[in-house]
Amino acid sequence: AAAAAAAGGAPAYLSKEEVAQLDDDAFFEAYKAGRIRRREDALTPENWEKEIEKIPLFMTKNPTAEEVAASPDLQALQTMLAEHTPDETAEYHKKHGNAAFQKAKQTKDKKLRMSEFRKAMEQYTDGLNCGCENKEIMSVLFSNRAAISVYLGNNRSALTDCVDAAKWNPKNIKAYFRGASATLSLERFDDCVKWCDDGLMVDPTNVELADIRKEALAKKAALEKKKRQQERDERKARETTAALEAAVVSKKIRVKGLKPPASDHLGDVSVRLDAEGRLHWPVLLLYPEHQQTDVIQDFSEDQTFLDHLLAVFAESPPWDPSRAYQAANLDVYFECRLEHSKQTLYRVKPDSTLLSTLQHPKFLVENGVPAFIVVVRGSPYTEGWLKRYDAVR
Repeated sequence: AAAAAAAGGAPAYLSKEEVAQLDDDAFFEAYKAGRIRRREDALTPENWEKEIEKIPLFMTKNPTAEEVAASPDLQALQTMLAEHTPDETAEYHKKHGNAAFQKAKQTKDKKLRMSEFRKAMEQYTDGLNCGCENKEIMSVLFSNRAAISVYLGNNRSALTDCVDAAKWNPKNIKAYFRGASATLSLERFDDCVKWCDDGLMVDPTNVELADIRKEALAKKAALEKKKRQQERDERKARETTAALEAAVVSKKIRVKGLKPPASDHLGDVSVRLDAEGRLHWPVLLLYPEHQQTDVIQDFSEDQTFLDHLLAVFAESPPWDPSRAYQAANLDVYFECRLEHSKQTLYRVKPDSTLLSTLQHPKFLVENGVPAFIVVVRGSPYTEGWLKRYDAVR
């Protein structure tokens, strides 16, 4: 060994006899120095998970037929199980399923929790499929599998298992509790109350079932109240819409839709009818010279354009440093939007009311938002802009 070390080679392995003479500290020192020969089948950081999975005690999934044929341990285990009665085998699966279930509930590691839940589910399912006729064991297997489904949010699967659990053993109180929990999560409140009532007939003092029953009745009452309010709101909305549409028709306003499109620019506004029968519109003002817009959210039909222009331009906007946009200097137009019409502009008098303008035979309100164009009277831009149209009226 000394010669090998002097030559820069690997240290020689200790013989079995030499290893047997080492105490713990000396053994670990020799191991770290590379003088303990590893077994060829020893676990390594690269293969330990795969190798551990081959050991029946640590398997996380049921082995395939090929894996059983290749493993004497698995064959021995199957032989042992075959020597037991179906009831004993079911009890075995129930015990191991319960152990996995408890481990899943106690761990904080999400991946491990799901692995243990899956393992428990498989154990309970294997127990249910082994031909057991013991009513109590079968009921518990169904009920426990339902508990896992409740934990995982698979409430419909849980409910199916609870029904079977109660059929096998009508006195299994956990079947009623888990059936009540599943139906409560599914908001099937009447069914939940029935599960509770059936369970309370088995155990009249069961506090958990009494609490779930109380919660189900409270949630049912709240849901029914919410539904009644929704129905009232929907009825009121229909009545409001009908009154609004009737007002538009009676005032002879042409419209193509009354609901504004969703837009951050427009906000949450729409035409409304007040108690005196006046229509209030959101109105869009366009300033093409500066590519700017304004939204007047509440333009009453009896107000004039001058009323709003005075308010809008009480102070000059940042985009009008020359202060050309003064109410007295402005002209208001609308484009004819009717089909088969020429590209025509119509001038609106500043003292015109909104209603009289909307009643113009060539005006069309689109999507509930009347739109008007505002320009500076007589400006070079306006003169050129007007020439784009076939006619100006």
